[in-house]
Amino acid sequence: MNTLIQDNGLSDNVRFQRIVTRWSQALKEFYESYTQLVTCLRTPERSQAFRVYIGQCPTRQLIRLVNAMHRELGKLDKDTDQLNQVRNLTSHTLLLNRLNRQAKSSLYLVGSSAS
Repeated sequence: MNTLIQDNGLSDNVRFQRIVTRWSQALKEFYESYTQLVTCLRTPERSQAFRVYIGQCPTRQLIRLVNAMHRELGKLDKDTDQLNQVRNLTSHTLLLNRLNRQAKSSLYLVGSSAS
């Protein structure tokens, strides 16, 4: 019986490690995307005269995304003391991944030349 408890503990530990790994990967990607988007919006030739589009991406879309990402950073900072709970880590990871997908799409459009 002791073996079963230990095996369960090990599998829970491995599961938690995987969740933490996914969360940290999502957070790393989030930081990189956020930095790229902010840099893109602050580039001198783009900020001197407000442009409706940067590449093929509407500037307002970029601003809304950066604002949403900034809000998520605030939530993450506020919730750091509760991140040891699997549900909170999983929830944050899902949200970070959603924002990362939106950032990748926007950055792709930024890199595409306007037609």
